[in-house]
Amino acid sequence: MGIESISISFSPSLTGSGAYRPGETLHGVMTLTIGGRDPHSLSSLLVKVRGLARTRWKTSSGSGKNRHTKTHTEDLWLLREDIFFIRGPTVEALYPGTYQYPFSYTLRRSLPPSFSAQFGQISYMCKARAISSDFFSFNGKEDFTFTVLPLLDLNAEPQLAEPLVVEREAEQSLFGHAIGQFRMTMSRQGFIGGQPIDITIDGPDRLFQKMAKASGVVKLKQRTVCTAHGRTRETKTDVSAVTVAGVPQRPSGWRRLQLTVPRHQAITISATTCRIITVTYYIKVSSRHINLHLPLTIGTEPFAAGPAWQPSPRPSPAHPATVTSAQRYDFAPSAPSAPSAPACQAPDYDPPPTYDEVMRAGDGGGDGGFTKLADL
Repeated sequence: MGIESISISFSPSLTGSGAYRPGETLHGVMTLTIGGRDPHSLSSLLVKVRGLARTRWKTSSGSGKNRHTKTHTEDLWLLREDIFFIRGPTVEALYPGTYQYPFSYTLRRSLPPSFSAQFGQISYMCKARAISSDFFSFNGKEDFTFTVLPLLDLNAEPQLAEPLVVEREAEQSLFGHAIGQFRMTMSRQGFIGGQPIDITIDGPDRLFQKMAKASGVVKLKQRTVCTAHGRTRETKTDVSAVTVAGVPQRPSGWRRLQLTVPRHQAITISATTCRIITVTYYIKVSSRHINLHLPLTIGTEPFAAGPAWQPSPRPSPAHPATVTSAQRYDFAPSAPSAPSAPACQAPDYDPPPTYDEVMRAGDGGGDGGFTKLADL
């Protein structure tokens, strides 16, 4: 009868589910059952460990009979290793019965997390294979898909603990008068899920009086870039947002802003870990006179305990900062303003999400043309 069945199973991960952190070791067992009454010869018996990043989308040009569709796709192997128990050219005959083959594999710490978006995906799988030496005999195969969780320790990039300071000229209407420069300060540049992001704005009083005449919005946005042989597709998604209402009687409402990183938001993918798929974040501040982007990093491990940065209504130029403009500006002292309004805070996200919520990134849309990792 030959190969009757083959299966693969794993010991629970540190998270207690089918999800593993980079650097963690997978412990599994491949079970092979040989049926019939005669020995069955195998030329290969192995477990394949695979990790694949794939980008894919279609573009069209022309119309009617002259319409042409082109598919853009690129693959990047992240893991491609085999664990052999029987390896040709040696042929091994197995008597009928059930055999178990334990194995282990350590995931390297630089692996990007599992991810799925409109134009790209990152997936991981272990595949058990039993290859019969007889051409006319059946082979056995079984696939096990596992998830790699995000891992980014903010302590590995200490510069992210420093405040970010940006200085710009306030925008004005076509026939308006110059408003002056402003300074925007973000408390630090690295956060984890559940932490608040504090932003302060310093500038002339006339700037806040004009901004208070109309509503504005502060958003935390995710930017996903997928690349296929030099061509790119980009998607931007709102992660969290706070609306600042226009209240002319309270111009100080724009002086301090706050929104919270959702607890489940932790997927960051850099070009150093995956060349064809990157996931980054930034803060977008939009109002009548200010339109600005502030880059930031979202990790999984917080900074070690230390002195907390306290937002100030007038940050000192000597305060540690990363200045992104080409010139620094000095502000003349302004008249005391009214007490600041309570910070606009986005609602926190409780309780902590389940494993499925953590790993559900993107809508998996697009043309639905992805090839399954099991087919490779």
